[in-house]
Amino acid sequence: MNAFPILVLLILGHLCQIQAATLNKPPNNVDALKKHLVEKIVQSLVDGREDHGETLEALKTTLSAVIDETDEQSITVIAILIAAGIAGGLIGYFWHLTDLHLDRDYSTRGSRKLSCHRIDKGPTGLRTVGPYGDFLCNTPKLLAASTFAAMERIKPDVDFILWTGDNMPHANGITWSALYSQTDWIRAVLSRHAMRHRALLVPTLGNHDWVPANALDSEDAVHYRAFLNEAGFRQLLPVDGWSTFERGGYYSRSLSKNIRLVCINSAIWYSINKGQRPGPNDPQMAWLREQLHDAQRLGQKARTAVFISGHIGPGFFVRSIADKAASTVLFDDINDKYQDLIAEYKDVVAGQFFGHQHSNTFVLLSDRNGTPVSSVQLAGSVTPWGSSHPIYRTESVPTNPCVRLYTYRRNTGELLDYTVYYLDLEKANVDALRREEPQWELLYSARSYLGVPDLSTASMIDLANRIARSPDLLSRYIALSSSLKDSGPCGKVCRRTMLCAALASRLDFHAACLAQRDSSLRVRLRKTNRAEAAIPTCLDVAILLLVTVTGLAFIAIVKRNSMIRLYPRYARFW
Repeated sequence: MNAFPILVLLILGHLCQIQAATLNKPPNNVDALKKHLVEKIVQSLVDGREDHGETLEALKTTLSAVIDETDEQSITVIAILIAAGIAGGLIGYFWHLTDLHLDRDYSTRGSRKLSCHRIDKGPTGLRTVGPYGDFLCNTPKLLAASTFAAMERIKPDVDFILWTGDNMPHANGITWSALYSQTDWIRAVLSRHAMRHRALLVPTLGNHDWVPANALDSEDAVHYRAFLNEAGFRQLLPVDGWSTFERGGYYSRSLSKNIRLVCINSAIWYSINKGQRPGPNDPQMAWLREQLHDAQRLGQKARTAVFISGHIGPGFFVRSIADKAASTVLFDDINDKYQDLIAEYKDVVAGQFFGHQHSNTFVLLSDRNGTPVSSVQLAGSVTPWGSSHPIYRTESVPTNPCVRLYTYRRNTGELLDYTVYYLDLEKANVDALRREEPQWELLYSARSYLGVPDLSTASMIDLANRIARSPDLLSRYIALSSSLKDSGPCGKVCRRTMLCAALASRLDFHAACLAQRDSSLRVRLRKTNRAEAAIPTCLDVAILLLVTVTGLAFIAIVKRNSMIRLYPRYARFW
């Protein structure tokens, strides 16, 4: 919650109470208007969040005192501050942290051939890899700590943190006890950061959060329950989410009265997952439909938005080897069913957030006719790891560590922008030799660098079309995908793969995209999309105008009452 407007109003309330004692002004005659205005102001400032009950009552009392006991000049100032305060209170922030791949066995004296683990034989005291990580290895504890500290320094007072899985290293031989222990350690550290600012920590599972990796079962109550009890997830999930998490690792929670966050276990839908695959009557897909249907039904009375969070998103691999360029990330049928569902409920889905591909990219989702209906944001990874395998190194490329900070409207769920912060890993390791702290820097924001007004579907379609038309913008998009880590040349096939992964997320349309000439690549945009995207903004402007007009009307009424008391003859002119 934005504390600035509340602080301003509290100070004004105190000053006005002192002023009232001096002026001894009689109470005005606008109790009904005052009560209505106070309720609207309070509702806007607290944004319907369930954890601000005490703020609600305190703010009501203070605002009542301010409005009751203030002269016209002060009321004018207060009306302006109220409008500004409401505008500030409508804006919220949240972090997206994904693909940590923490490796507690990482050693600066380790071997890259052994994932930077300590060499038992050989010279001692020889540093072979950097303390903050290596592009062929998983995340050292020092890098994880630096990431958490950067989030705390850059923007501590967020509403929630999306923590979308893959906490374990790319390694064999991991045990369940080690997995639960490490996950709980990460949870405890992140929880301390979140609790200081009353933020929610919202976890989902990745394909490496299982033993063995890529073998999640769609129904395994024993291990899902163990995440609740031994990995500390029970402390993070709402009580009504425990039962669905035990059944399949998914749940939902309310962020506010207007926004619901649906956390799915998309790792069980991963195309290479070897665990028990969901059947035709997939319980998670049916549950997801229920969540979206309920939101749509509630939205008929008051606008309800849904955020969807998970580890593996729909669509295609952003970078891939030649024989996998046309392979979906999820099972083919799941990829279609998921997009069918999003197309059906596109009016309530305000945002979709995934990781897994270690890449700052996005995906347009479409209906069965190929018309874009929504978009997915893919966040880059904390781990710098890239595959050293001669075949897969063009698919799993190294990247500089990064995290994402989103800006959104709390009353509608509209996504306004995201900003990526990254660590130049090579520079950080050099700075460490000089005993200097690593510097996390702003990499880019979508609005300022990519030129989008917001993250609506219409804006992302426009961005996709601009990338398709501009080789220079595509090159920038590719460079940003790995957080400026030079991962080697990205030739014609690589560039086409990157582009088509964003433009087309269904098999037929993706194949057609790969076969098209560059000049013919375009995305169809429904004419209603941009108008629909503009509706929340217009409503917000209308709210601010309404508050301002109400404030001015209130000032006029106060002035009229004052004139009636002092000069009764003026009453007939109102």
